[in-house]
Amino acid sequence: MEWTPDVEIFDNDNIDKEVLPSEMAVPLSADSSQLKAVYAASQGQSFVLHGPPGTGKSQTISNILANA
Repeated sequence: MEWTPDVEIFDNDNIDKEVLPSEMAVPLSADSSQLKAVYAASQGQSFVLHGPPGTGKSQTISNILANA
């Protein structure tokens, strides 16, 4: 069985149009895909955060925890 997401929140390129900076607490710098993960987690979405070494997974997880 393959997992599929419930719903696509928004395109990475449109995060600035969809979410105000004041809606997230992000103490570490983050790119748009990382911010999308932080926002998705804050909305109760389930997802798998994956990527090669050095792509900011730990940084993103830290931002998710800080935002929670």
